[in-house]
Amino acid sequence: MAPEARDSREAPGAACQRGLTLIELVVTIVVIGIAASAVMLMLAQGFRGSVDPQLRIKAVELGQSYMDEIFSKPWDEKSPRGGGCVRPSGATNCGSGPNAVCPGTGDCGPDAGEGRGTFDDVDDYQNLEEGSACGYGADLRDASGNTRRGRYDGFCVAVTVATGVGGELQDVAADDAKRIDIAVTGPRDLTTTFTAYRLNF
Repeated sequence: MAPEARDSREAPGAACQRGLTLIELVVTIVVIGIAASAVMLMLAQGFRGSVDPQLRIKAVELGQSYMDEIFSKPWDEKSPRGGGCVRPSGATNCGSGPNAVCPGTGDCGPDAGEGRGTFDDVDDYQNLEEGSACGYGADLRDASGNTRRGRYDGFCVAVTVATGVGGELQDVAADDAKRIDIAVTGPRDLTTTFTAYRLNF
């Protein structure tokens, strides 16, 4: 009996298997490395940027805190309790009120003997600078003069109070307005400025 003939060809549908060459493997690793580096760079930038909104929220909180404190004070030391007109020196408006301690065109600031916890009118905050992060001599303080701790580390505040600025507003006498500017600087040197007007009433 004759032996059966065997076909030496591969069976139909059998896949041809072959491995990667060394060059193909190296090229694949390099491409994956470049793609991974780009993804990691984008993620790092995203994480860095995600801190900014938190710092801005703290800056707004801090600026609002200082603005609330300043607005809680009388327009002038001579302002009647509960509000009322005060006459800047030389002004003819509000003729029945007492003379202001800081005239509309005066160089305002704390009066003699006043400290951070004893400010008693709006213009006492002129040139107030707090926050060791900016090299100011004093730490951030609250209305009682106590140091603010923890939450606002790395922040600093600078306040200016401009008098005689009623002309910047409609139907307000020049000497009857003070403009309060509060600049809050955060740990990344990002400065946010808040501005409000306090009227003499």
